[in-house]
Parts: sequence; C-alpha cells; structure tokens
Amino acid sequence: AAAAAAGGELTAEEQQRLATMLILDDREDAWDPASRPAVLQCIPYRCWTENAAPIPLPAAADTCLLDMLETIRGVASDLQAGTHASVADSLQARRLRVLDGVVLVFSGGILRDDRQPERCTAFRTAQAFGARVELRLDYQRVTHVVTGNPDSSTVRKTLGVPGIHIVSLQWLLDSTARWHRQHEDLYSFRPGVAAAVVGRLGPDRPLLPARP
Repeated sequence: AAAAAAGGELTAEEQQRLATMLILDDREDAWDPASRPAVLQCIPYRCWTENAAPIPLPAAADTCLLDMLETIRGVASDLQAGTHASVADSLQARRLRVLDGVVLVFSGGILRDDRQPERCTAFRTAQAFGARVELRLDYQRVTHVVTGNPDSSTVRKTLGVPGIHIVSLQWLLDSTARWHRQHEDLYSFRPGVAAAVVGRLGPDRPLLPARP
C-alpha cells in the first residue's frame, strides 16, 4: 500500500498482503486508494467529549459491532472457501447484498437535483449497497419510499398503496452503517407501524437487524 501511495508498483508480497488485509475504521478517506477497497467502515465511537468529559454508555445495548464482527467472519469464510480471492472482492459482494432487491425512490428533499443524482450522498450510498434508485415513483417497481418529510406529496400518494415501505432516511443510514438491512417497520411513516413494533420489543430491548 505504501508503494501505491507513493506512485510505485506493488511487489508480489505487498499484493498478497493487501489481498488478505481487512481494515476496520470509521474513516475510509484516511487510507490510501489501494487500501480503501479493504476498509470495512464502521460508525465512529466517541468515549469523551471535546472537554475531555466521559460520555455515558447508552441505556440499550448497541449491536453495531456485532454486525461488523459477523461481516468480518463472513469475509474470512469466503477467503477460506475460495469464494472470493481477496478481502476487497468479498466486501464488495457483501456490500451489494445489503440492499439487494430494494428499489427505492427518494422524497422530501433528500434528492435535491434529479438531473445529477450522483451528487447526492444518499443516492451514491444506496447504489453502493445494492439498491436500485428510481427518479420517479412507479407503484409497480418501487419497494421503498425513503423520505426526509413524512408529509411529502410522494408519501401522501403512497400511503394508499399497500406493499410499499415508507421509511425515514435513517433506515438507509442504519442499514448501510451496519451492513445489514434493518427492519423497515422500525423506521416506518405508515401510521402506527413503528409504535406497534417498539411496543412489542420494549424500549430497552436491542434492535436486531433484519436478516435475509
């Protein structure tokens, strides 16, 4: 990786090391371009405030690191079985499976310029994790409306259409941060859906990701 960062050629030993190297970090941009495909990005954990005061632990358990551990174990299994030749290949395949089958449309001001949607971080993130993003609402194809406004015109139109998830942007952010598609009902803007799920789980029960 150092040779690539300096603009040189990687040796065979460096290439082999890079192929089997997995990096767990909360910042992908801190690594050189050759190493970035091997980065499993996690959410940042902060134990101290800017004033050096300790941050209290959350009341409920956070399962994010368990999700990361599951992904790491999956990558190791891929390498041992020969399913993928490198960590980067395995991570890419697993990344695309997170939202596989999801066809979503953004609403409520998330996508500010539909002529250049790739400039939107949420658009790029959804595609990177396997979702298909539509620019227009098509009831026959769209599976999810991801919105920043529960009262947007798209949401109001979709409320009368069964079978389409209407979720907050946080659903997309949590699913991609955890590398596991989260249960849509927990983020739903359909009346009463999220409250009913939380009522069944209880306020202090860890929210486990939905498994395919």
